Amino acid sequence: MIIDYYCKKCDKVYTRSFYIEDKIYMEDVIVKFLSQEEIDSLPEWDDPRLYEEYKTVEHGDLPPERLECAQCKKMMIRHMEDLPSLKEGRNSMSALKERRRFAEYGMDKKQAEKFYKESIEASKERMKGGEEHYKRVVPNYEVLAKQGIVKRNSDKKKAAKEKFLKDANIKLTKDGTVGKLSRKKQ
Repeated sequence: MIIDYYCKKCDKVYTRSFYIEDKIYMEDVIVKFLSQEEIDSLPEWDDPRLYEEYKTVEHGDLPPERLECAQCKKMMIRHMEDLPSLKEGRNSMSALKERRRFAEYGMDKKQAEKFYKESIEASKERMKGGEEHYKRVVPNYEVLAKQGIVKRNSDKKKAAKEKFLKDANIKLTKDGTVGKLSRKKQ
């Protein structure tokens, strides 16, 4: 990701390049480089970029709003002229921060009260219909059997399933000792 920063003292816009590693914005910052005189004294076949040294800087989960200028060591601010789409709307930085805050901490008091009020009003509207708000649903097995959706088990199958479940419960509950203390095991 490439972001422009403006330095007031230098009166220049500098472009900085960031990359994301494990959801953290990182940047390789130049620490040591050759001056123009040293570059001029190098032979033609020698590349001055070979003499540069970099260090990796972690910036956190968002790119920084302010950075130190490499030339004058003053603070640069983020240059926003080229980012009109990030200022407002669904993909704005403030919307991203709000979604991240909501994911970590949930609703704040105002959002929770609004949600509860809307839920209460919706429940009252549904209860005005005369029926129960939540009612028990019991399937009609006879109709389902006629449609071929369910099938009644024979007595042999029913006994085999009951025996299997009983044996499985005994094995799972350590020989039927659920609710008994392990010291009193016989």
